[in-house]
Amino acid sequence: MKIHMIAALLLTQFVSITSHATVPDTSDHLYPVDSPFYSKRYSRVRSIHAPDRPLKFVSYNIHWSENLDGVIADLKNIDSLRNADVYLLQEVAGTVGGDNTARVIAQALNLNYVYSPGCVLYGKDYGNAILSRWPLKNFYKANLPHSELNVQRTALGATVQVGDREMQALSIHLSVKFPDSVGLEHSRVDQVREAITQTNRNNLPTFFSGDFNKLNPFAWSNILGLFRDSGYVVSHGSMGWTFRDYRLPLDFAFTRGSLETVRAGNEYSAGGSDHIPIWAEVNLK
Repeated sequence: MKIHMIAALLLTQFVSITSHATVPDTSDHLYPVDSPFYSKRYSRVRSIHAPDRPLKFVSYNIHWSENLDGVIADLKNIDSLRNADVYLLQEVAGTVGGDNTARVIAQALNLNYVYSPGCVLYGKDYGNAILSRWPLKNFYKANLPHSELNVQRTALGATVQVGDREMQALSIHLSVKFPDSVGLEHSRVDQVREAITQTNRNNLPTFFSGDFNKLNPFAWSNILGLFRDSGYVVSHGSMGWTFRDYRLPLDFAFTRGSLETVRAGNEYSAGGSDHIPIWAEVNLK
């Protein structure tokens, strides 16, 4: 265990050095918190009542959208991932000023979607998306503090109208490294705090998930404490690695309010990304 912790800290510093060397200056291409938002409905679901079954959530970092066919195949064909009620996607990249990537996935799966990039990176819009069989409304974006260089990390939230019930879904992608990544990472806590603050705009049950880039295991207790103090419980915790390259657990999920997790897991048969998608089945009580 100690060896793994030391390796994680060394990896944090390695990523810090390489990130500074490779991330381009995109200072003219940071998007404001109130735009842009792209959204369209493709779902055929028209139920007026919430289903009498657990809701399925899937969170997936799709690695710059480099293998859309693979991602779509994963979400269409793998039992634990297909027919989810809500998909929370990170690293959704596409044409600047367009929503082609999120739209292609939503059309292929007959889902509604909202997509909001935080910045232009490597010549592409870069951000998070939420897809759902249920109507989505009241979109909002949190621009997270301490984002590395000129990369604007974000959290994207939306109200999900599940029949006659409402809930909130949030897709988040935290920075890889911070100046305090060797210590207690108060900067990472600040990013999560900003996203949680945005979810507090209402009292809806909330499913909060994404790529937390957990490289420093010593500081993770601060994140867990913040969620706990904010009324959240762990929906998908440390259930194995979710990042292929270094076999690290980077992706997690939390719930708040009248959401009760029935079961959750990782889907290692998925091959569309360098991340492993995580899933959870949750009762809306």
